[in-house]
Amino acid sequence: MKIQILDSRFEQAIEGYDKHIDVSNFAALASEVSNNECSYILAPEILSSFALPQYSEVLTLMASKLRMNGEMVVGGTEIRAFADAIKQDKLDIQQSSGIIAKSQSMANVHEVCELINSLGNFQVTWSCSGVHYEIKIRRV
Repeated sequence: MKIQILDSRFEQAIEGYDKHIDVSNFAALASEVSNNECSYILAPEILSSFALPQYSEVLTLMASKLRMNGEMVVGGTEIRAFADAIKQDKLDIQQSSGIIAKSQSMANVHEVCELINSLGNFQVTWSCSGVHYEIKIRRV
């Protein structure tokens, strides 16, 4: 099963996924998807939709849905990149305000990767583009 988790206020559903779950109904992931059922989960902006203390719970739930060799992509706003972009005038006031308005949190990508590694046997790679990061996770 392929799942896309999105914030429908800011993102559109992508065709070809078996299920689309809105972050406003994130609990549906627990009730509608069995453990070890997913081959792929796409959630490139999910972490910005939750408070930092919830990251562990969110990532644990998502990871439990992956089958062996399953992959997921998660992401959010990288706080240091965001601060640097503001300081260096790479973001104007409207852009900065827009990012802040849709973010419950911002995190350091290295700390998020450490959290993921603490969850079990996962291969983790990450990239950062502008102020946003994406982490690719593979269950091994």
